[in-house]
Amino acid sequence: MVFARRRGAILLMDRIRVLCAIVRFSVVISLAALLTAGLAVTGAYGGTDRYVELLTQAVDQIDNGQYSPAMDTLDQALTFEPGDITGRLALAVALAHTRKVDLAIEEYKDVLAADPKNGMAAYGLGVCLLSKGQIDEASGLFGRAASQNDRRSAAASACVDYLRGRAPTDGVGTQEPAMRFVEAASLRRRGRLDEAQPILIELSAVRPSGYEKERGAVMTLDSAKPIEFTGEAISRLPRMRVSTKKGLTRAWGEVMLRPDAAFTAGAEYLTIQIDGALAAMINSRPFQYAWETIRFGNGIHTVTMSAQTGDGVTLNEKTRRYWVENRKPAKERQPARPAISSLTETLWRITEVRPSLKLSCYYAGKYYLSKDDLLAATPYFEKAAACDPDYLDVRALLQKCYGRSGYKKISGAPNAGKVVAITFDDGPNGSTKNVLEALDREGVKATFFMVGSQVEANPGIVKTISDHGHEVESHTFSHRNLEQLSEREVERELLRCAVAIREATGKESLMFRPPGGHLTPAGEAAAAKYGFTGVFWTHLCSSFETRTPELMTQYVTTSVHDGAIVLMHNGDEVTTKALPEIISELKAQGYTFVTLSELIGRR
Repeated sequence: MVFARRRGAILLMDRIRVLCAIVRFSVVISLAALLTAGLAVTGAYGGTDRYVELLTQAVDQIDNGQYSPAMDTLDQALTFEPGDITGRLALAVALAHTRKVDLAIEEYKDVLAADPKNGMAAYGLGVCLLSKGQIDEASGLFGRAASQNDRRSAAASACVDYLRGRAPTDGVGTQEPAMRFVEAASLRRRGRLDEAQPILIELSAVRPSGYEKERGAVMTLDSAKPIEFTGEAISRLPRMRVSTKKGLTRAWGEVMLRPDAAFTAGAEYLTIQIDGALAAMINSRPFQYAWETIRFGNGIHTVTMSAQTGDGVTLNEKTRRYWVENRKPAKERQPARPAISSLTETLWRITEVRPSLKLSCYYAGKYYLSKDDLLAATPYFEKAAACDPDYLDVRALLQKCYGRSGYKKISGAPNAGKVVAITFDDGPNGSTKNVLEALDREGVKATFFMVGSQVEANPGIVKTISDHGHEVESHTFSHRNLEQLSEREVERELLRCAVAIREATGKESLMFRPPGGHLTPAGEAAAAKYGFTGVFWTHLCSSFETRTPELMTQYVTTSVHDGAIVLMHNGDEVTTKALPEIISELKAQGYTFVTLSELIGRR
């Protein structure tokens, strides 16, 4: 009796297991049917929302010169859609900008193999080949891009005409900067310098952050290397880069996916995933699936087949990568995605050739130099050298215009008499006006050592400070530790800040204060090339600026001496509150307040 009951229970459990398997299998089959029915969308855009989000982020990073993060983001994005044309174009652009031109060329060629009418791929490939001096090949590709009714190749074609010794005609007279640049260069070559100069002045006036405009495909107009990619060179390579079709199975039209009998031995059904998304589940022999590749974009797709039991146990699994090449371009098959279309426009803008700021400035400076007007030439050579101090002979020309050299250092002037120089580091920022108002109320002039990037962002307040009779000097462009920079990098930090100050105030910068006082012999050598004076201090208020106005006032007023240089920080709350009392007390002690130029003059 017990045995019979046990046997009955076992049979009942077996029936329940079978029933559950049937129900589970039916649900999975229904899910597979739904997924297969929507294959035209999910197959082409597996993980669409996440893919678009990541690709948007990557393109934005490329646009802002954040190339290392962009490579990481592209890797994530292309995991979802490795064959998407827009994603591959973004990768090609990133590779080109980071000076991996040969890899970018391979990517562009792969895109053109998948979509022969892709104008942006033809254009991007042409720009890469032009950077290697392959003018004829590039010209053909620009024509190919233009045949897609895209006018964006006009400037690149004009650059080719210039290199071939022909005056550009198409697009001349437009306000497009790249076309204006080629027009100015052509006018100069024909000796029409007076006509070229207004264009060069216009192109040289790029601000703020004009140096960032150099990023990308910049025209040099040098026949050996007509294009220079000026983005940051990085060693990082994307994992999803496809540089060759070796190892991939070429596919087009309908592809029959049919595993052999040994693979499916003992299996009750076969699942097929394409790019990580379930495409089909087959529960009858022969296990096969007709993959309509036309529903997917041209490019790389990954197909995974799994032979499984009725309980979902995987018996065998294999993955193969296919290169889909249907003749009809992917953009004509796939439903439009506004977000992707917007990204394509951004990629076009990033890919387009652009004028060289340093060459525009160099040419403009040379024009004034030819007329012996060194004063007018100085701002242009200064800006060209800020872009690249090693460019042609611009360093020597700027030194000639400056008319000064040698590094000088000042950290006080004890023989200057009963005078004090108040200085402010950093800024300008939102609180700078409070410091300015306090100084104005007391009738005191000070010296502001400002960060160039902040000067570019807030030119109005900087001009106001200068107009009120205060001195504006350099605290470097990006407030980096100069001990960690090469001599050339220090040059750029000083010159970029000098340009920012000149453009904000109309005055030259003669002095600089290294952030934290950090300066090596290499930094001193960089400053010596242009005759910059390094300014340090006798009184450092940093430790008191985190305490109270009373303690800061006590520190300054009880320790100051003749020719002292007091270092405060721009806009600090404690400093702003302590400043009126410090000035009042020092005046009572008989001190006069001077700017640093006045202090140096008294030594």
